[in-house]
Order: sequence, then structure tokens, then C-alpha cells
Amino acid sequence: MKLFLTAVICLLCSSVFSADWTTYFKNEKIEIQFQYADCHDVHNGLHQQKIFLRFVNLSNQKEEVSFTKELTFNNGKTSNADARTFTVLLNANEEKTGECSNKEDNALFLFSKQLNFTSTELRKFELKNISVKTIQ
Repeated sequence: MKLFLTAVICLLCSSVFSADWTTYFKNEKIEIQFQYADCHDVHNGLHQQKIFLRFVNLSNQKEEVSFTKELTFNNGKTSNADARTFTVLLNANEEKTGECSNKEDNALFLFSKQLNFTSTELRKFELKNISVKTIQ
């Protein structure tokens, strides 16, 4: 029974991280990092690779980070970087990180590819128009 429960818990684990965090952007106020992760939602049959973003506030003030995403896919199509602006609010010294269980905050992750069938895959991403503003 314990072995069965262990297997079920492993299957329900929301992510298996495959790499260390890589710094994408850094200045005196914030750092943006990314990491690829496999997300498995067995109940809904979703098996996806995502790119998680981590926003770290390096200051002792509240900061607002805004940016756009430019995504290039294996079919040659590129998303329009001006299509949507994403915003992340960070309290002093706060960190926000994407995770498999958080499907609501699109600012914290990018979809990379399906793991259980062949479909469009993300080949390259860029965070553009990165702006950091101190909030009083």
C-alpha cells in the first residue's frame, strides 16, 4: 500500500525541474530568472513543458516590473511583442516564481511544448520592453 501511495504521489507531483535557474535580466532593483520544467496534470491528461519565470526584488522598496513576450515557434511564427503587457508587483525583497499548479498568472510562465503528443513547440523567447518602476 505504501508503495502504491508513493507512486500516486510521484505521478501527482506538479513538476520535475530539469535545470538550474538562469539569469535572464538583472539590474540594481530586480532579477529575472528562468527555468524549464515538466508539468504533469494526470487528472486532466495534460503533460507540458513550461518555462517558469522567477522575479526577485533586490531592493527594500515595492517594485513594479512590466514586460512583453516575443515567442518564436517551430512553425516559424512569431508572436507580436506588443500584443500584451505583463506586470508583476513585488514587495520589498519579495520573490515570485512560476509553478505548475499556478495556471492563472501568465506573467510567471511560458508554454514550451506538449510532452505527450506532437504539436507546436516554442523555439525562442524574449522578454522585451522590460520596465522597473518603484511604487511609493
